[in-house]
Amino acid sequence: MENQRFPSVRRLKKPREFGRVYKGNQTRVKGQYFTVLAFYRYAAIDKDFAEQTTIRQPCKARLGVVASKKVSKSAVRRNRLKRLMREVFRQNHHPDAFDFVCIARPGAAKIDGTTLTRELNTLWNRLHKRCEAF
Repeated sequence: MENQRFPSVRRLKKPREFGRVYKGNQTRVKGQYFTVLAFYRYAAIDKDFAEQTTIRQPCKARLGVVASKKVSKSAVRRNRLKRLMREVFRQNHHPDAFDFVCIARPGAAKIDGTTLTRELNTLWNRLHKRCEAF
C-alpha cells in the first residue's frame, strides 16, 4: 500500500517561507472561498529569496495553508478546513519547484467537504495552466 502521508518537507512552515510567496508570487487565482498564490522557487536567485537547498537540488511542490479567525472563530473548524486543504493538495499532481499558499476566505468553514473539494480542484487546475508558462 502506498504511503498516504503529507510529509513535512512538502509544507511551508516558517514565516520567511510564507513571506517569500506573498512578496514574490508570480500568479494567483481566486475563488469564492479560497485564494491560491504560487511562487516559482527557481525564478528568484537573489539572496533574499533563494535558499541553499533550493539552489542545489530540485524540490517537490510545497504548500502552506492559512485560515484566519475571520474564517471562523472556532479553532476546531479552522483546523478541519486546513486538513481538508492539505488533503486536496496531496491528492493532486503539482509541478515541481513551486511553493503554494492556499488562503481560506470568510465563509469557507461553513461549506461542506464536497463543495470545498470541487472549488479547490477548479482552482488547482486554473493555477496549473498558468504555471505551465514557467
